[in-house]
Amino acid sequence: MKARFSFVATPDRVTEARTLTEVTLMSWSLRPFVENARLIVSELVTNAVAATPGKVVLLVLAREEDAVSLGVWDSDDTTPAIGGETPPSPNAESGRGLYLVGMLSDEHGSQRVETGGKIMWARLRT
Repeated sequence: MKARFSFVATPDRVTEARTLTEVTLMSWSLRPFVENARLIVSELVTNAVAATPGKVVLLVLAREEDAVSLGVWDSDDTTPAIGGETPPSPNAESGRGLYLVGMLSDEHGSQRVETGGKIMWARLRT
């Protein structure tokens, strides 16, 4: 099963993306994964809004056999550094969001898309 949602990248859409994620996962009977999925999507959409304000962003949620995948596409080709196992320094101006994504997900990454832009993704094993 897949769910796709597109919207213009504005800060108020982060809340909408969290809600869409919650409603979708609940409809797939994945209640135990809702909180982590909401936080992950929130961070990925926030990054997309920062990278491409006012442009279209795509949220893709996929129910797989043994996982749920969360992906956010935006038109910016710049791939951010994926958060590692070490938290960002207290003085760092960025990097906390993807660090959090790494801590909450079983797998995560980014991929450039041939037609342009990138997709930032995370997977939660069910």
